[in-house]
Amino acid sequence: MMELLLDASASPACSAAQLVAVYAGLVSKNVVTVLKLSHNAQKLLNLPKLPCLVNGSGLLTQPGAILKCLAGSSQYTKILENVTPLGKAEIDQWLSFLAQRDYAVTDAAAIKTLNGHLQTRTFMAANNVTLADLGTYPAVHQWMVGASAEERLAHCNVTRWFDHIQHLPGISKAVGHLTTVDIHTDPVPAAAAAGSANGNAAAGGADKSKGAMVNGVADQAKAKAKKAAKEDKKKERAEKKAENSNNKAPERPVEDVTRLDVRVGQITKVWQHPEADKLYCEEIDIGEEKPRQIASGLVPYVPIEQMQDAMVVVLCNLKAKNLKGFPSHGMVLCASSADKSNTELIRPPPEAKIGDRIAWEGLEGEPDEVLNDKKNPFSKVQPDFRTSTDKIALYKDHRFMTPSGPCFCDSIVGGTIS
Repeated sequence: MMELLLDASASPACSAAQLVAVYAGLVSKNVVTVLKLSHNAQKLLNLPKLPCLVNGSGLLTQPGAILKCLAGSSQYTKILENVTPLGKAEIDQWLSFLAQRDYAVTDAAAIKTLNGHLQTRTFMAANNVTLADLGTYPAVHQWMVGASAEERLAHCNVTRWFDHIQHLPGISKAVGHLTTVDIHTDPVPAAAAAGSANGNAAAGGADKSKGAMVNGVADQAKAKAKKAAKEDKKKERAEKKAENSNNKAPERPVEDVTRLDVRVGQITKVWQHPEADKLYCEEIDIGEEKPRQIASGLVPYVPIEQMQDAMVVVLCNLKAKNLKGFPSHGMVLCASSADKSNTELIRPPPEAKIGDRIAWEGLEGEPDEVLNDKKNPFSKVQPDFRTSTDKIALYKDHRFMTPSGPCFCDSIVGGTIS
């Protein structure tokens, strides 16, 4: 039996390995055992970067080699790896493409390359799903979660392929931590809707209209980005000029969300408060010298096994409070449904690192050392915290952003965040 070692934070490379192992039937047939390790466990065992595949003859640490070994150990080898020399070479080419990006395809150039490749294809490298598809799906997932409707439409070939893969039988069950992205509820941009209407009205012109629509939206998005960049530079110059002309900078408004110090953390230890039925006591690694102690009223909503080793989003500069004798130094941010019947953890993207600072798109500012209790910025901005239709965490219309992408919840749409 082989052992597949994965990190508990579910990086794209680990998700790809898990997907192949489960989808190929290796886990259900007890050929492979999947073990998920916390950050602390990896350090303790002195393991290389995960995933790792352990078998009787040695240790594999390269994701591409792991995917090939798993496929070769299944009854679907000829399908997943392709039997033709050209097919195998094409799969190797895409696995190399993924390896160069650490299995996280989020940059515009890489997405554009995929979009061009998939223009005339249903799958990445053959007439059926292969390792190229199973490796690329987790790699593209975070981009798809955070992309706007315009971006998805501008890269419609990637969007079509992704939606097809995520709905193949067995895919969602194999990687349940990768949420299904609801492509079909995206609002259609006005320009695209107009192009579609004109295409339907013109006999025989549907395909031409669709192409024009996609190109038009792409051009519109580029123009909008260029205009925004110019406006940002203009605003920056104006702000510097105002700063130089005043000896004393104006006082920051209380309702400034950038005064919050919000970071990525991982729960390394969790237990139920002995004197409070609804409270968990947690130790959370946020990249400091020692873990933070934080109490959270999540017992009715999140099972303790889902709390342990979970990657979370933490408000770090609240004034410390004593909750039933337990000193709490922060807050784990969660999404709640409108009727308060459901509460879920706000999660960072899988590739986010412990200690990463959360920012809000388009907003700049340094966090306070400790938030003022009497004039608390959090109480002023929290009413504008919400989740979008794509389950992305927002302040007004600004996404909660790590250096690796936006934060999100598992299923709550239009909920509040606190």
